Amino acid sequence: AVLHDPEVMLFDEPHTGLDQDACVMLDNVLREVAARGRTVVMTSHDLARAADLASRFDVLSQGRIIASAGRDEMHPDELLAFYRRSINE
Repeated sequence: AVLHDPEVMLFDEPHTGLDQDACVMLDNVLREVAARGRTVVMTSHDLARAADLASRFDVLSQGRIIASAGRDEMHPDELLAFYRRSINE
């Protein structure tokens, strides 16, 4: 996916089925891609990993973004509370 250096990369649960070492390798690749100014959009149910990687958090419900916040708008430890507030509103 990264060989042709696309402007935008879409990933749907990319860590599913990977062991811990492979997850760390993928995280490093995603960080490198983002550092080159590329956009990485990723869905994930792994909030701890998302909090570590993301610069922006969007909560989807029924195919729509119902809440959005930048990394600078909340502490990564608040991501689960942000998600729960969003889906209960």
